Amino acid sequence: MAGDRQTPPQGDPPQAPARTGWSRTRVLIVGGVLLGLLVCAAVIVGALVIFSSGDGKQKAVKPWALSADQRRVVAAFGPPQTFSVICATDPKNDDLGKDGFPIHRVETWSYHELGAQFFFRDGRATGETRTPVVPAGTHYPKLRPEEFARDMSVEDVVKVIGAAPTKAADIAPDIFKGLEVYVFGDQVMAEFDNGRLVGVQTTPVIPTGGKQ
Repeated sequence: MAGDRQTPPQGDPPQAPARTGWSRTRVLIVGGVLLGLLVCAAVIVGALVIFSSGDGKQKAVKPWALSADQRRVVAAFGPPQTFSVICATDPKNDDLGKDGFPIHRVETWSYHELGAQFFFRDGRATGETRTPVVPAGTHYPKLRPEEFARDMSVEDVVKVIGAAPTKAADIAPDIFKGLEVYVFGDQVMAEFDNGRLVGVQTTPVIPTGGKQ
């Protein structure tokens, strides 16, 4: 929630928020559950902002380089254990240009063992918050946010992840033409607009019965 976020001072080393306890409820995230969650999230968010200029044509992909704010977080805590990247427009706050609304890169970096999340918009730190600390034995995908860039193809993403998708589905095809979600195992989801990447999320897997 917005009230939990505090913008870190520019240039200062980031500080992880105080740790919080993990719910005692057993958690086991599987591919089918991830697919359902992403479908719901994409319908809610996609109607507002998640769109690229995807038209199915081959595009030059501009690699993402970590910003100064992001490099400071990595220097302090290492790469995020999980993350989400969303390529989105912000019609409420941006002016419409000749090429439409600008597309922003919105990132959430999660450090589950620290109980901390950091938020970025176009590489600029926008806040941080506390999160539950996960139990020992939790597994994290060995991926980094800078490996994913807007307009990557499905084939590009498969090369980065090193595996083919295990599930795929159209998202509300009667409303959003060309919006698809791909699930890779039980830890990675990627969303495509007409075959071009607009969002990716990685997720921790907590063993059944895992305890703090």
